[in-house]
Amino acid sequence: MTEKKCSCCDGVGIIVCPKCGGSGKEECIDCNGTGLTDCIICKGTGEDPYDNPNGGRPKDCSACGGGGKRKCPICNGTRIEDCPECDGTGNVNCPECNDPRIRK
Repeated sequence: MTEKKCSCCDGVGIIVCPKCGGSGKEECIDCNGTGLTDCIICKGTGEDPYDNPNGGRPKDCSACGGGGKRKCPICNGTRIEDCPECDGTGNVNCPECNDPRIRK
């Protein structure tokens, strides 16, 4: 008697991750793939929120140098991160047979 194989994974127990297409990576959701986020000190204005001498033009923010942005702390500026669906492996358990031999 032959064992019937799962039609979804052909008996392997895993399939290519549908979220990342098997790459294990996706665009960083924190920075929307730009690699940058707003500076946490000046909130993206580029101006020092604590230094406004005599109501004049504030100095540049010392944290971001006046640019208003910083390297994304989630992707470290790479613009990509591990896919949360497959934990960066590119594969997920088969939804049909959910083979317990494979760790998600």
